[in-house]
Amino acid sequence: MALLGQLVANVVREINNPIGAVNSSADVSNRSIGRLQSVLEESSSIEALKQSRIYQQKLKILKDNNGVILEA
Repeated sequence: MALLGQLVANVVREINNPIGAVNSSADVSNRSIGRLQSVLEESSSIEALKQSRIYQQKLKILKDNNGVILEA
């Protein structure tokens, strides 16, 4: 039981750790930037880019992650 309590305490500490949130958000942002670079290279025009579902999704992820980093 003591081991389980220790495990739970460690998990809670990690969940509440702002550095972990920042690291996770930075990783997701980095992958999103890579995907955005691909979309930019494949787009034939600015209008096509703006209408791209992937572009919109990745832009939202970057905005959301920026909020997480600012709050941490």
